Amino acid sequence: MVTVVVIVVILMIGLNADHWTSYDFAKEEEDRKKQRDELGRRNRHEEKNRKTKKIVQTLGGGEGGVMENVKRGRVVMTWVRRSGGVSSKHVKKALRDLARETTKVVPQGGTLFSICESYDTYQTGGLYPLMHLSQDATVLSKVATTKAFLDPMVLGPENVIDQGLFEEVASIRPSQQTSASDSTVMVMSAFKSIEPAPNATLVKEWKNWTGARAYLQEMKLLGLHCIGIKFLVKLAPYEEAGGFCYVVLMKVVIKEPSQEGIVVDMLQRFRVERWSGYSTIYRTFQ
Repeated sequence: MVTVVVIVVILMIGLNADHWTSYDFAKEEEDRKKQRDELGRRNRHEEKNRKTKKIVQTLGGGEGGVMENVKRGRVVMTWVRRSGGVSSKHVKKALRDLARETTKVVPQGGTLFSICESYDTYQTGGLYPLMHLSQDATVLSKVATTKAFLDPMVLGPENVIDQGLFEEVASIRPSQQTSASDSTVMVMSAFKSIEPAPNATLVKEWKNWTGARAYLQEMKLLGLHCIGIKFLVKLAPYEEAGGFCYVVLMKVVIKEPSQEGIVVDMLQRFRVERWSGYSTIYRTFQ
């Protein structure tokens, strides 16, 4: 009887031990996977921050002006993307209506820009007819702290919002004088990226691949006065795919109406030659 009892007890202990050991290994593997995932997420976040801090590179001059690589501030940039074109007869009205709705949702204290072209090679009325820039200290502080950006669908599926926090990392200030009364337009070239953080090589070589150097040289040949070129890099949000990541803004003086036509023709040639990014011309919305 004693022998039988001992065998039964040993078998029961063995079964319980096998069950307990199997359960522990499964849970331990699950915990390890969670730890690896969390560690990977933290490493990616730290790597992104490390790369972002190094995006201000030493950039050479040689553009007939002053080349700078000093941080010049941050800006919340917002674009409105139309999902379809508008009637050629109602371009101006559609733009006014869209601008009215956009001003209700974009950050306060900024500047709204509207497209100068009726057709930007993508669709009538422009693919991105509106751009808004805000350097308001309160807005920047809120965005940097909360990372709360506009819902892309806040204006509906027909007009999708693309918003991000950008930092100016380089600029060119051509040595040309202009009058305060001169009108100006903003030539923009914006580029998307599939990378999880700013690419240091792309930032360093920005004047070449964005076309900024070629634009400046062409404007000089055409007798246009560019009073400033800025290169901005997106800081947030990078977690979501899509949206512009690198932006070049070129401020051009327009002393007479014909010069705006010259800028449009120049931009169209660059579109045909390069076919990269999105380029258009904006002016302050009145």
